[in-house]
Amino acid sequence: MKCLIILALACASLAQAQDVSVSLGDLPPDKTVKVIYRTTVESTLPLGDSAISNQGTATTGAGTEHLTDDPSQVGAEQATLTSASNTYGPKENLFILEDPIASTSSSNATGATFLPEFLYDANPTPADLDNSFNYGAQWGGLGAGPHVVVYQFNERIVFDGLGYAQRLGGIATADKVPSIEIWVTDTDPGSASLSMAILSETPDAKTDFITTDTSPILRYYPLNKYLNGHYVVFRFAQGTYNPGGAELVLTVDAPDPLEPMAIRDSPTQITVIWATELGVSYDIERSTLLGDGNWTTIETFYPGRTGATAYQDQSAPSPRERLFYRFIENTVPQS
Repeated sequence: MKCLIILALACASLAQAQDVSVSLGDLPPDKTVKVIYRTTVESTLPLGDSAISNQGTATTGAGTEHLTDDPSQVGAEQATLTSASNTYGPKENLFILEDPIASTSSSNATGATFLPEFLYDANPTPADLDNSFNYGAQWGGLGAGPHVVVYQFNERIVFDGLGYAQRLGGIATADKVPSIEIWVTDTDPGSASLSMAILSETPDAKTDFITTDTSPILRYYPLNKYLNGHYVVFRFAQGTYNPGGAELVLTVDAPDPLEPMAIRDSPTQITVIWATELGVSYDIERSTLLGDGNWTTIETFYPGRTGATAYQDQSAPSPRERLFYRFIENTVPQS
């Protein structure tokens, strides 16, 4: 039996310039512990700033304090610097997901087309994001919006960002898409239409696109949360003429091999992500303590995929509690 355990911190996933205190218990000599957290920059950095500095303090039983150290930096007790520059160029640890196996659009009539295959008819690389343009067909949309597009993937995908290239279709007065709403599901939502039932639900994510520049560069847009599912539904908000969009790719930002992580999306929901194998299923268990006999099974035979798999625990206990999750690889098929 293979088993992996990760820790979900008691703090919220979107910290707001506040200290985070985590009690780790006794740490044996020469051992290390990794605390993974996520922050969102809610305002523009001052001109000239290109990184965010974070540093922790570890307190011994005797009350002595020691600053944490980033081993990638020269010297002792160095703060961890996270790049926050908007300089164009390749993104570290960023992977572009495979193309969907099928897609549909809400507008496929003569004179009002949105051709979903134009949205993934090229092969961009992570280095192309925020850096390159002129992908695939000249334009992907025509006619008044909004438009809805559905992607169907061969297996459950995990993503936390996307790349999108605005296109004008050769028309100087064409609209640019100002924003996009996203829904994910494992159940077939049906062919794309403006009256799809899933559109009445709250979007799983929404992002605003850059419309102030006229370049067709393939821009990278982080979603600041992990989404997962077999189907992805996009609703493009548009004006009244020609939304010239081309190339829409999904991305995941994760180390390789993927390190397990837990993100509290809300007071009662935590998304856990870990490396899995296609064709293998997992039992997922949760506990407030490490050790045997205190684990609650919250999901059985959860299917894995190649690379990263995400699971949303929608009944997570209070944010004040520290939680542990473990994933047990099944050795027998589901009966």
